[in-house]
Amino acid sequence: MFEAKKQGLVKHIGVSNFSIKKLKDLLDKTEVYPGNESSRTPPLFITK
Repeated sequence: MFEAKKQGLVKHIGVSNFSIKKLKDLLDKTEVYPGNESSRTPPLFITK
């Protein structure tokens, strides 16, 4: 996917279900910033 981005074949690369640690690792190892991040959250998931 990174090569397709470099060649201009795609505009954005998105990720799904990445933790903050995984997002930081991605940004540290590549020059590509994800266009979006989607996470699946159960309807009754409550954070404090």
